[in-house]
Amino acid sequence: MTPRIAFAVSNENVFEMTFFGQAEKYLIYNWVENQFIFDQEVKNPNINKPTVHINAAHGKEFVEFIKELGVNVLVSKRFGQNIKIANSDFVPVITGSESSEEFLPIMQKQMRWIIEELQSNKGNYKLFDLRKGNLKTYIKR
Repeated sequence: MTPRIAFAVSNENVFEMTFFGQAEKYLIYNWVENQFIFDQEVKNPNINKPTVHINAAHGKEFVEFIKELGVNVLVSKRFGQNIKIANSDFVPVITGSESSEEFLPIMQKQMRWIIEELQSNKGNYKLFDLRKGNLKTYIKR
């Protein structure tokens, strides 16, 4: 499975302390021949909708939107409770970086682990916390 990554960023292309589903837009990258290739920028269609946390219907709707983009890895500073729904289809990655440009070299060093996760698990992916190294943990249901 080829990694296709969505970075949850603001309109200024920086990571903010919002949940993945509350980002203003997503920068989509493909992992090709050991490097990230920028593909597209996608506005969040839910950005002006009222925020609903721990809402299964909202979570499933948003998962379908991201799946339609062909994404299988999510990168954000934070994930809400809907991560329990999302990790069935996506590998979640937490960043401590300010921008995708700053984070790309950090993530590049960890891509073999993320690829292994995509290949060895078919759903219920573990959370990768790359704020201080690489910590892979189970998501509690």
